[in-house]
Amino acid sequence: MGNFESLLTNYEIDCLNEEKNLTLKIMTYNVEWGFINLPENINTDSCGHKIPLTTKAQYNHLDLCVKNIGLISPDICFLQEIGSLEVMKYFNKKLRELFNLNYSYSYSNKLIGNQGVGVLINSKLKLNYKVSLIPKFNSNKALGITFYHNQNFYQIVGVHLKSFFDQKIKIDTDEQIQQIDAVCNWINKNNKDSKCIICGDFNNVPTSEPILHIIEKYGFMDLIDSDKYVPNITNNKFTEFYLKKESNEDFTTSKIVKSRIDYILTKNINCNSVHIVNLQRENNNSSLGLRDENSDHLPVVAIVNIC
Repeated sequence: MGNFESLLTNYEIDCLNEEKNLTLKIMTYNVEWGFINLPENINTDSCGHKIPLTTKAQYNHLDLCVKNIGLISPDICFLQEIGSLEVMKYFNKKLRELFNLNYSYSYSNKLIGNQGVGVLINSKLKLNYKVSLIPKFNSNKALGITFYHNQNFYQIVGVHLKSFFDQKIKIDTDEQIQQIDAVCNWINKNNKDSKCIICGDFNNVPTSEPILHIIEKYGFMDLIDSDKYVPNITNNKFTEFYLKKESNEDFTTSKIVKSRIDYILTKNINCNSVHIVNLQRENNNSSLGLRDENSDHLPVVAIVNIC
């Protein structure tokens, strides 16, 4: 009997090859204090709205985050500022109830942590993957996924780098670089020629030393600054919003600062497109007794080809 493929038309052979390839929707989303029980010292969000310290307000916030995730329906979704494994379990439950989406989930800080990283992986993905905590990454805010597909080795990492909240600019910049080195050392130790994605909240702008470090030293490409980026109606690339005090006395002389600190960076991976998703962020109706801001960040989503 002849070779099986010789009996197929070119069209049928193309279809078989397409079945070997995957198109994945990768999402990163800082949900801002994704907690069931907020720390008592947290009473305002990044834009200055008061946060009610009630369980009702926090679950409402989580439900809105679930709605955003479900409407985007990512295959792999990294989430920053997650307060516990229980939050990831709740996300998974609500995504199944509201959208009939089934995910496996992991969390970077065991059961409870201070703004850990979570990941959701669509159960429909027929991948033999492993989720790992990135070693030597300060604060345990980085998770890595590894898998083989078509004899290629893939590594997808979600991070939340050190913030500048304490205003120790030099110290925090050095720590960010150390965290980037920890991720890239882990990637290179596994397989330096692998196909890679690093995404998340890097807490720094594209011209900063840490971002240039990962691009120039390790050869990653910032997809939002590539020709794969699809502009939105706002005609800007802001993903972060926060209130900056112009005076130490009160908020009357403060202003909202906008910047981009969220990224999807790739190496050796083909990307179809990347998007900043413009979700409704603010309600400004405090009479409801709920949180007035559904995160100080917007999600970033990339459509990539796994060959």
